[in-house]
Amino acid sequence: MVSGFRHVGIALALACAGGDLCAQTLTFTEVAGAAGVDGVYKCAQGYPGMHNLMVGGVAVGDFNNDDWPDLFAPSGGVEADRLYINQRDGTFRDEAQAWGIAQRRRSGGVAVGDVNKDGLDDIFLVSFGDASVDANPFQSRLFLNRMTGGVRTFEEVGQAAGVARVAQVSDGMGACFGDYDLDGDLDLFVSAWFDTPGGNRLFRNEGNDSAGVPRFVDVTELVGLDTEGLRGFTPRFVDMTGDRYPELLLTNDFGTSRYYENSGADPVMFTDRTVEAGVTHDCNGMGSSVGDVDGDGDLDWMMTNIYFPPPVDSCGNTLYLHERDEDGRVTFVERARAVGVLDAGWGWGTELVDLDLDGDLDLLATGGWSSFPGTPARVYLNRSELGAGLVFDEVAGATGLDFIGQGRGLVTLDYDRDGDRDVVIVEGGGAMRLFRNGLDSPGSAVSIDVVTWVNPCLAPGGLGTKIVARAGGRETVRVIDGAQTYLGSSETRVVLGLGAEAAFESIELTFADGSVRVLTDVAGGSEVEVIAWHRGDLDRSGGLDFGDVIEFLGLFAAGDPGADLNADTVLDAGDAIEMVWLLGGACAG
Repeated sequence: MVSGFRHVGIALALACAGGDLCAQTLTFTEVAGAAGVDGVYKCAQGYPGMHNLMVGGVAVGDFNNDDWPDLFAPSGGVEADRLYINQRDGTFRDEAQAWGIAQRRRSGGVAVGDVNKDGLDDIFLVSFGDASVDANPFQSRLFLNRMTGGVRTFEEVGQAAGVARVAQVSDGMGACFGDYDLDGDLDLFVSAWFDTPGGNRLFRNEGNDSAGVPRFVDVTELVGLDTEGLRGFTPRFVDMTGDRYPELLLTNDFGTSRYYENSGADPVMFTDRTVEAGVTHDCNGMGSSVGDVDGDGDLDWMMTNIYFPPPVDSCGNTLYLHERDEDGRVTFVERARAVGVLDAGWGWGTELVDLDLDGDLDLLATGGWSSFPGTPARVYLNRSELGAGLVFDEVAGATGLDFIGQGRGLVTLDYDRDGDRDVVIVEGGGAMRLFRNGLDSPGSAVSIDVVTWVNPCLAPGGLGTKIVARAGGRETVRVIDGAQTYLGSSETRVVLGLGAEAAFESIELTFADGSVRVLTDVAGGSEVEVIAWHRGDLDRSGGLDFGDVIEFLGLFAAGDPGADLNADTVLDAGDAIEMVWLLGGACAG
């Protein structure tokens, strides 16, 4: 527990799963100053179009690999960008200068991921150039996290990697990483807001060159994506159909949001199913989040929008609940008004996250615009466990999350590692806010960290992993998909709230290669690291080699089920053939 912070919240008693009261109170305390998060987002002159009015992102990553979350905070160009390294005592230290990343840049969105598979978090930044030069289309940056002579630095390789230019004109908003073709590395999508050709691009990761620099190729048209006329804000890769291949969800302005379904074939193609799927109710999609809101095991899609009160009353946030048509295809039903999350003012950043650790997803949202002064951030608590169906209560003021301003980016992380989720909000033209979550009983959750560097078939960070946790007759579903938010990304470590239960009876993880791992009797308060081994890596060495052949032969001779590599319950020549196939680097089907 971190001490010494000024308390500004009002305690709110919560109900736990099944209606039983538990000793938890949800309070937020604003601690940015005490924690050393002193960044101000203020745009320099020279941004293209209206971008200076819409930007302000932040992203979470573990940049020094110490298992504690850090923050990369672009500053807009008036001041230098900041890299807040977690000091593991409730504070951060800005080390941007030491890491070589402290330039004064005009910036858009930011995404974090291990793009060259060296085990270190890298940074992609949409940028319009250094504040000292005119904006131009060749200024986006890819910073590779390097260790040289015992010193950690970032090496900028955007031009060499093929992602310095993300649109034909100076443009770009949100960005996200994801493994759309399930080849084990991170691909990149970058949204663009101007209605001009050549924006909203998909870049496929082709692997590293001899210097460890990944090569990206623009495959937008090649995979069937028609992105003309889109006014892009927030992209996200996430499997909505259940075939493990992630769909591409684009939350866009002016009614141009798109739902692209992944064919899951070789070669992978995308089909625009926006209209058929019912993604037609958002007027001005901006922020985005995905999760199982109604607890039915499927993923739902939340978008912030501009809310116009009566007599207009035609726009506002959209909450697309996942359903299936008679042919089993994914469709969405819009329910924001019905469940109480329609109005977040002029919405920007948002996230679905279990704030009170009761097992269901709550909703955060922030926003603001010159014509929407004094708009408060929203905290919508999911009350569906009270037996009245899906319904949310707005409780921001009661919990102490009392931000009122020009909110833009919003992310969550467990910065003090006490088991619950804290909140960072970026204010356009103002100071960053860090709200510490002060739950009394953060031990009523389990955190899951998926390790995939040992498996060449899996993307770094466990992206694509589906988690189903069971406790007290209830299933909690989470998916690791990069945690992309408006112009940034949250911590990808999964937090599974237990509510009134003491332990999960089982936690089942299905990785993106189709392999499955089941944990049993996982007690609340546990931090679990799950290593996703390749199926052919039988000696658990982190590589595929002759040692795995020796291990296979020993298991086969002993009649051990571990040699049943083709999962047909019989040990025979088919397993030997499967072993040869796996040693060739093949991934699970």
